[in-house]
Amino acid sequence: HDTVALNIDNARKLTQGMGTTGAEAYLAELTFSLTELPGIKFVKLNFEEGDHAMPGVYSRDDFRDLIK
Repeated sequence: HDTVALNIDNARKLTQGMGTTGAEAYLAELTFSLTELPGIKFVKLNFEEGDHAMPGVYSRDDFRDLIK
């Protein structure tokens, strides 16, 4: 009950079109936004893996290096 699950049907822009930094920023922003919801600590993303992003379960801890 602490995880929200999302499917990204067409992830080509995310995985191939915005580079590694853009994809990381997108995943971080999505994760931080959704974990603002009461009780939500994790975001499970399901999409086709590409060069710059991969599916999985993300938490705020995954992006610690961005909030220094």
